[in-house]
Amino acid sequence: ERLGGVARLARAFWPAPLAVGLVGAWLRYHDLSAQIVLDDEWHSLFRAASEDLVTVATEYARIATSIPMNVFNKVLLDTWGFSEVSVRLVTILATLGIFAVLPWGVLRMFGSKTMAIAASILFAFSPFWIFYGMSARPYAPYFLLLFVGYVSLGGMLVEKGLRSAVTFGVSAALAIYFHLYALPALAGAALLVVWKLAQAVRRDGFGAAEPRRLLLQTGVAAGLCGALLLILLLPAVLTGVRLPPEKEGQFFNLAFAREAVELLTGARYPDVAWLLTASALFGVWLAGRRNQSFMILLGLGLSSSLLLTLYTRPNFFHVALVTWRYNLTVFLLYFVGLAACADALIAKLASFVAARSGRSAERAVAPAALVALGLLVVLTSPIPRDLSLRPNNFRLHSAFQEGYSPW
Repeated sequence: ERLGGVARLARAFWPAPLAVGLVGAWLRYHDLSAQIVLDDEWHSLFRAASEDLVTVATEYARIATSIPMNVFNKVLLDTWGFSEVSVRLVTILATLGIFAVLPWGVLRMFGSKTMAIAASILFAFSPFWIFYGMSARPYAPYFLLLFVGYVSLGGMLVEKGLRSAVTFGVSAALAIYFHLYALPALAGAALLVVWKLAQAVRRDGFGAAEPRRLLLQTGVAAGLCGALLLILLLPAVLTGVRLPPEKEGQFFNLAFAREAVELLTGARYPDVAWLLTASALFGVWLAGRRNQSFMILLGLGLSSSLLLTLYTRPNFFHVALVTWRYNLTVFLLYFVGLAACADALIAKLASFVAARSGRSAERAVAPAALVALGLLVVLTSPIPRDLSLRPNNFRLHSAFQEGYSPW
């Protein structure tokens, strides 16, 4: 019933996420053509300029490990050519996709317009995602496909048809193709579907409708994902994977914790960052009361990718920026958690105003509270400072993303 009412809810609330998306797009792209290509953006461009298309399409390397980004840049270089905008086109399209899919997915999983709009606001004004919404790196498409994968898994648990299973198979394969750390995240989350299948079989036997439905969903999703990965990644596996031979020697410290919450929340004041993080953790519990299965999916996904990060210790993983961009599920948990917390506060405030005024106040309270949430996020972030720097063609330097306290 929750999923069936999504279309009706979406028609009623689409102007709000559209407005949020337009503001978020302006923050990212109003001066993109003036932004110098910097730092790690050059990794893929160098590979495109120095290797042939077959090599770029079939080999992983120690840097520029996203094959689809490398192929795009190679084809771009041989056709249209590089420019400050063209090399970031994949990121731009993926970011615009997130603006559309994130509120839809939250609405689908939780049935709350307020949560959907709040999640859009948090993404639109996240300095981390403003940065990676411009940078010619694979993290925006990785995030988009990862979220679609989680929502599809959530749909598989309740839907009778195969639409979610097919969507998961395609989105999961593409997410892994863009970034290998999507594999532990989505495979870990998929364990919940397998667990539900095992429970159904033990309870009802293979002949019952629910076990057969889940078995068909799981088979279609796994088969499609596996087939696509065989096509996409087998050449790279056969030619070898040139990854760093040694693990990173450094480990986390206290500065990592501060920088991690600043990057997660977008706040340049540590106290505000910790308060928002604590609120989001409480909101995760609230969201779990609305859709326990989906929150478990996100928790399993984050736990799996974090465990692999700790085991493999990739270069510079002790830097919060690096750890978070490998484990992007943490942003979904934060966005959903804080959105659920905001939804609960708005409901309480609306009830209080209604009790005082004697009439329903949700239509007036919710928009004002959501605007206040957006202002809180922006005014406690480095966004005003960044916008005040004119001219500035250096916004994509990673120094701006190692922590927000200095800004």
